[in-house]
Amino acid sequence: MDSIYGGAGTFWVAGFIALFILPLVTLFQPVLPIALSLTLIITGYICIQIGIDQVKTATERGVAGIVAVVLATHGAAYGLAIGVILYILIERTSIKKKKADSEEFSNAG
Repeated sequence: MDSIYGGAGTFWVAGFIALFILPLVTLFQPVLPIALSLTLIITGYICIQIGIDQVKTATERGVAGIVAVVLATHGAAYGLAIGVILYILIERTSIKKKKADSEEFSNAG
């Protein structure tokens, strides 16, 4: 800013533009909740797609789905706890079965 008048001029120009934009904001205000809802729906869909791309087996998809439902309905602490419990009960036993089957297959062949 070269002088105090330059800053005051910028302030008045911005205020003059805002004066003309205010009716547009007031006009679109009833639509803002719908726009926010659409934004959240699209964000949720993309998050689901990214999450589904990261899991590989049906067991992992089931655990991820249950954790997602618990996370959405009961919160992060319960979601994390259920995720750890389901991982230990379901996925770890599934991994052990796969290792045992592959060892049995390699010993038979």
